[in-house]
Formats: sequence, structure tokens, C-alpha cells
Amino acid sequence: MSDTGKAIQLQYRKRLLGLTPEERVKMACRMFSTARALVKAGDSADINSASVRGRTSLFLKTYGKDFDAATRNRIIAQLR
Repeated sequence: MSDTGKAIQLQYRKRLLGLTPEERVKMACRMFSTARALVKAGDSADINSASVRGRTSLFLKTYGKDFDAATRNRIIAQLR
């Protein structure tokens, strides 16, 4: 489902494809940094960069679905 018209979608795609690889990587990094900041801001009581709970929470919110349970648990153990 999209509320964006086809002409705008095509214009956006053309603009993205016109970026250099370096520009695309920089854009992706900025987007990731923004997403991470939003996660931190949205749950500031839970996330404190100095706390184990904060590191674990940030990891789970950012990458939790990318790993199977065993791998996720090994990573969390390393964060502690």
C-alpha cells in the first residue's frame, strides 16, 4: 500500500539511481544513525550507553530479528 503517486515514485527511484555508490553508502549510514538515535530517544529510560541493560536493549531492538536464538544469546552474553 502506498499513498505516493507513480510519477513521484519514478522520480524518486531515478534520483536514487543517479547517486554515486559513495553517496548511497553515506545516505545509508546517515539513515542508520538516525534510526539508532530514534531508538535511543524513544526509550531513553531503558537505554544508557554505560549500562549492560542499555547495550542489550539496543542490540535487541536493532539486530534482534537478524539472528537465531542461540546466536542472539551468545552475543548478549558478550555484551554483559
